[in-house]
Amino acid sequence: MVGLLISLAILVLVGITVFIVQRQAWRRFAISRLHDSDFRKKHPLLQLADLQRLIDNIKLDSTVKNHSDLAVLKVAWLPYLRLAFAKILAEQHVETIYPLAHYDIAIRDVSDEQLLTANTLSALLDLTNPMLARLEPHIRAYEKAFNQYAAEQKLTPTQRQQVLSFFSIHVDYHEQLNPQQLEQTFPIIFTYLFKKDQLATLAATNETIPRWLANYLQDHLN
Repeated sequence: MVGLLISLAILVLVGITVFIVQRQAWRRFAISRLHDSDFRKKHPLLQLADLQRLIDNIKLDSTVKNHSDLAVLKVAWLPYLRLAFAKILAEQHVETIYPLAHYDIAIRDVSDEQLLTANTLSALLDLTNPMLARLEPHIRAYEKAFNQYAAEQKLTPTQRQQVLSFFSIHVDYHEQLNPQQLEQTFPIIFTYLFKKDQLATLAATNETIPRWLANYLQDHLN
């Protein structure tokens, strides 16, 4: 019995050691590629990125056995681009059709494969502008509803931030809403965040709120 436990302990230690070695090897490879001038010239948009944040994405990632340039782009570049697209556009003084902040929303709908083939900002705009052409009315309707609710209820800066943070994480901009659903979105979010006990009996199929919000409440109030 003791021998079996010792063998299992050795196997666990070996497994942990192999994992650590593989992860360190992946990080060394990925970081070396990000610093490589030829690699950055091949993917010119990388030169607009914060190199340290790209490296941080590598450090936070688990082991990747496929040590390839494609893997580096998927692990380091794409997550960065999806979070910093509007910031990049602003820093490069790019003129856009829609508000800059909305481009971080539109890029969520662009596939990794499409983003990997886009090597210029104009190519990225060609991918995101059509998305925003469809989403912009929904985005603006939500913004109007939130601003009206925040003003009427005199939300504090902290409350505004918490409501917007919850909303931005869970919203589905593709869902078609009627005026009542739109009007009730932010009061329900506020109640959930600050007066949760008042939502205990809310039906998940409630037609007066967006489906994405009803589904979330169904999962988290039961």
